[in-house]
Amino acid sequence: MKKIAFYSIAYYLSSDPGHFLHYHKAVEKAVRPFVDQFGVYISRNNTLKELPKDWQEWFHPFNSTRKRRKFWKDCVQLFRRSSKKRRIFFLEFFSHRDFVHFTLAALLFSKRDDQLWLLYREDLTSWKKRHLFKMYFLSKALSIRLGKRFRALVDNDLLGKYYEKWFAKPLDVLPILHTCDYPHSPPQENKKLIFSWLGGPAPAKGLKLISQLVKIDDPTAEKIQLSVSETTPLPKICNKITVHLRKEILSEDEYYASLFNSDAILLPYDPKIYKWRSSGIFVEAITAGKVPLVHEKTWMASELKKHNLHELIVDWNHPCFFSKALALLENKLIRLKLEKMQLAYKEMHNEQAFSRKIQTLIG
Repeated sequence: MKKIAFYSIAYYLSSDPGHFLHYHKAVEKAVRPFVDQFGVYISRNNTLKELPKDWQEWFHPFNSTRKRRKFWKDCVQLFRRSSKKRRIFFLEFFSHRDFVHFTLAALLFSKRDDQLWLLYREDLTSWKKRHLFKMYFLSKALSIRLGKRFRALVDNDLLGKYYEKWFAKPLDVLPILHTCDYPHSPPQENKKLIFSWLGGPAPAKGLKLISQLVKIDDPTAEKIQLSVSETTPLPKICNKITVHLRKEILSEDEYYASLFNSDAILLPYDPKIYKWRSSGIFVEAITAGKVPLVHEKTWMASELKKHNLHELIVDWNHPCFFSKALALLENKLIRLKLEKMQLAYKEMHNEQAFSRKIQTLIG
């Protein structure tokens, strides 16, 4: 039997490793038992103090025309490297421009036994048509040119139904590697309830709605501490809410401390972008037993509905937002339903489930 090499591609792992570092470490742990060789290829301008074993600085940054040419050469050299092993290249995150370079290199220079696994985690319905066309055209080309050596993957059923139209067949669904079986100290005693908006202040993640929370004339706001990144451009505070500004970039320990010390996780994500797109923070919130507050018509809302938790799909513009939220946190029935969802998520989204799926895919 021919030996197998598995290469996880993370050329975007650079200045803010955060999610990507944690994710690819989890992929490595899940995959290693089934392969003879494992490697992770990352950006040359990463800020990691120490590279994990078998991780390589390979790709030039993708932020200028000159560096894009170098990035193209990096992609070509990756596939042209000689190997006597059956190689699997796993790419789990990409934009349209780097996708073009990487997939063209795979089409032109991959070896006869090479496999390419692409995890389509983006909801493309909000993309510009020309970018969407590039993705569609190259994806179809990979499917035709590589045949069974190409695997299109998704991380949830809603996305699977969308991409099934591209490939005229069901797609394999990978478990989401964002779980919180993580050593942590008990939550700190705090007189105020902590409502956390984790991650950076991205418009797609509800920056406008978060900004409105400091202006709501709701007396219950004085019982709340709003935790956001220090880079969040908040307007003048017009109520009695307390605002805690976190560091822009958190270590893994700091991130999980913020998560576990929270009472509610705020997820007012844009339905146009997150209609079918999953959220790692949402999965982490559920597995950590935290109360997520989400926007309607998002993937997160559809997941809550599966577990009869429609109450947590909230009106972010309600004049008594904090009073409503506090009532949800104190509702014992909601807590019981969340506990059941937590158990289901821990069984579904974990390294063991991911590992079993990888073993099936490798065959």
